[in-house]
Amino acid sequence: MRKILMILTMMGVSSTFAMTKVDLSQQKFTCKGVKLTDSTTSAIISQNCKNVKVRTDKQITSGHNAGDLRGSDLIEEDDTDPTVANLQKVSFYTDDGSHLKCYYRNDKLYKCKAKKTTTNSSQAK
Repeated sequence: MRKILMILTMMGVSSTFAMTKVDLSQQKFTCKGVKLTDSTTSAIISQNCKNVKVRTDKQITSGHNAGDLRGSDLIEEDDTDPTVANLQKVSFYTDDGSHLKCYYRNDKLYKCKAKKTTTNSSQAK
């Protein structure tokens, strides 16, 4: 019985932190009154949203530095024009207090996830 109770508690806790994928063309999220859309850039989010954190990464999918190869100095260049993807993860809060994480690939929005914050009745008044 105790194990079942513990499992149910853990399921409840994990679901409270879950983020759901959102479609910015279907849902309305704003930052300083600016509506977020599929064409919103990370620069616009950085200028208008609250608590913005940007993580930038570069992924090389072909060429000399593809992957984290050990001893890559010994490997000859297999692609003179490597495929490079600039990746960004932007985490921020919207005007209504929703927490969003948006992922960009080569400065184009790839996907967004959101966690709606609940307001109690005293804050809603």
